[in-house]
Amino acid sequence: MNKVFNLMIVLLLSITSFSAFSLNANDDANESKVKETVINQIEYPDFAKEQNIQGDVFVCFSVSRDGKVVVLSSNSAEEKLQNYVVQKMKTIDLSSVDVQVGYTYNVKFSFQLL
Repeated sequence: MNKVFNLMIVLLLSITSFSAFSLNANDDANESKVKETVINQIEYPDFAKEQNIQGDVFVCFSVSRDGKVVVLSSNSAEEKLQNYVVQKMKTIDLSSVDVQVGYTYNVKFSFQLL
């Protein structure tokens, strides 16, 4: 009886571990899709090209229940690029993308002239 009980516990832990792994893999795919969608909606701004402004902008954001992007924080050595990205992100609608409401996403935008 004791062996059966131990076997059931091991089996239960194995199933739980496998399920958690599957969920994490799915979460990673969703996170990648959200990031890709956001990055594709923000283009190199004309003012930055004209003024030869380059740099990276790091943004931490979440998504509200209605699919709106909520910028939690941002950082960049180029204030103009940072302000541009933050303003553009506030207009993004992710209601058609499978997102985790309240989850914190981190994304890096790189603006480099060739």
